[in-house]
Amino acid sequence: MASDNQLLLKKRIWRWHFFAGIMVIPFAILLAATGSIYLFKPQIENYIENQINQGSISDKQNIVSSNRLVSQISGANPNASFRSYTLSKSNDPSVEIEFQENGTRYVYWVDQHDGSVLKKEAKQEQFLNVIRDLHGELLSGNNGSYIVELMASWMIVLVVTGLYLWWPKGKPGTSAILTLKQFLLPSLSNTSTREKYKRLHGAVGLWVSFMILILLLTGLPWTQVWGDGFDRVQAAMNWTSSTSAQARALESKKPLNDGLSLWERTREDEDKQVALESSITNQLQAISMQQIITQVSALNLEHPIVVQPPRGEKGVWTVRSRTANRSARVTVHYDQWTGEELMRANFSDAHPVSQAVSYGIALHEGALFGVLNQILGLVTTLGVITLSITGAVMWWSRRPNGQLAAPKKPKGYAVPRGVVAITFGLAIFLPMVAISLIVALILDFSYQKLSNGREQVAA
Repeated sequence: MASDNQLLLKKRIWRWHFFAGIMVIPFAILLAATGSIYLFKPQIENYIENQINQGSISDKQNIVSSNRLVSQISGANPNASFRSYTLSKSNDPSVEIEFQENGTRYVYWVDQHDGSVLKKEAKQEQFLNVIRDLHGELLSGNNGSYIVELMASWMIVLVVTGLYLWWPKGKPGTSAILTLKQFLLPSLSNTSTREKYKRLHGAVGLWVSFMILILLLTGLPWTQVWGDGFDRVQAAMNWTSSTSAQARALESKKPLNDGLSLWERTREDEDKQVALESSITNQLQAISMQQIITQVSALNLEHPIVVQPPRGEKGVWTVRSRTANRSARVTVHYDQWTGEELMRANFSDAHPVSQAVSYGIALHEGALFGVLNQILGLVTTLGVITLSITGAVMWWSRRPNGQLAAPKKPKGYAVPRGVVAITFGLAIFLPMVAISLIVALILDFSYQKLSNGREQVAA
């Protein structure tokens, strides 16, 4: 009796594994392909920047100040607003300056030796940003993000059910180690084509399933439903860092009014600006971005270092180290009028849960432990593609023409409480699975009713 129940349970799990696979496979291949490209973001960025920098001048003795570079672009684009300035790395002739114009953000690569614009590109059209948006949103904004979350959630179900179905059970009197070895290193000789795909599918699944689960779980904080829910849990449990709230409350000390705003200053020709500032005495002057950069250089932050301007008279300068080394990330805020450091937030200041999530994101992106992380990520994404292709081939080779060939629903079988508990646990942890599961059950029930009605009519 117990063996019969186990067989029926296996059929039920196989049925859900099948439907999950049919739904997920096209998206799994797309997400794995785009993810494998994004893993090598540092190398791709370096290649693109090297191509851009080939247009730089050979005489590199002169360095144009950041104020003049920003003012130059601002003067040529009066409707654009300055958003950020990314400091150049050593031996890098260009800096990246971001402006927003008519709702679109543009990145300018500017030669810091002569001020010439080497390239201008809309941020959303940059190659890696297109890959990222395709991976996370299917180039469809929030609607695409919901679909990606749904598919990623069902990929978790697919992997869990696959592990149950394929995990080596062994036979009485057979060594567990020997059985596992046979599954991990299967023989593909003297077997039918479908059997070869089946063995390859099972072996690859056993090799990479746990890495796939880690990759999927570390991607959940980016999602719409799960991510928003997790943010709420963090807030309710007080797992958020106090530095974020403190940073939002920061204000610069407003000086005496001299009739000129900071941006009017930065847009002035530098010579005129110097003359103007020297003529105004006994009043507090807004400091320039170049002064902020000079202060930042003494901190020895890890690149890339992004400088963001203040907004309004009470806004503050914000400098962020966006290094891949999460533990070395630092954010510093400065008063725009005095240049005083108002606040410094280190990675260690964040709550341990936030730190863990950040490390998980770095792992997902292939940036946690260098090239080895990238290689493991690539092996995992190639595993996803292999599982998808072999699964699709196995289904296609056995299906009758014009039929879905889904496994039949077991009859006369009570689902064990443990399985029910696991299902509810997955549904609670993965809300998109819960929503889609309810819809699937309604459709399945309707389909069964329709099929039974047709059988009765035929009889």
